[in-house]
Amino acid sequence: MALYIGNQRITPIMLVTPNLATVAYSGDYDDLTDKPDLSGFINNAVNDLVNYYTKSDTYTKTEVNNLIAAISTVSLEVVNSLPTQDISTTTIYLVPKTTAETNNVYDEYVYISNTWELIGSTEVDLTNYYTKTEINNKFIKLTQAEYDLLTPDSSTYYFIEEE
Repeated sequence: MALYIGNQRITPIMLVTPNLATVAYSGDYDDLTDKPDLSGFINNAVNDLVNYYTKSDTYTKTEVNNLIAAISTVSLEVVNSLPTQDISTTTIYLVPKTTAETNNVYDEYVYISNTWELIGSTEVDLTNYYTKTEINNKFIKLTQAEYDLLTPDSSTYYFIEEE
């Protein structure tokens, strides 16, 4: 058995679909049937926002930019001796070393808790590093033909020169 309205066949699902014509015509929520209970919806939504920040708890873009601009940055300054006035707590002062054998080597100082602290030096100590000559002596220089005649061991470095 089939049900038709005019030449349109009506399926069982169409029979249980509510008629929305009244609501579509009036636009009134109260004309809907089987509508959800929305009483207290606004109050619940507002009450749920208690865990969110309010406008007074946040910063504007201008305030954020001003806060970022106020962040102190560290600077370096080469001086002949440590200053006694106008001392910056965000500056690393570079004082030339006093020994005669140093060239362009500085001691590094910062001013912390009203006193000078030596934090390091610009001197670089390379005594435990190989020189170019020492590295060259570590390698055995061979041609490919010479290397092919060897039984190489894993503790020796071989440098194969192009023929």
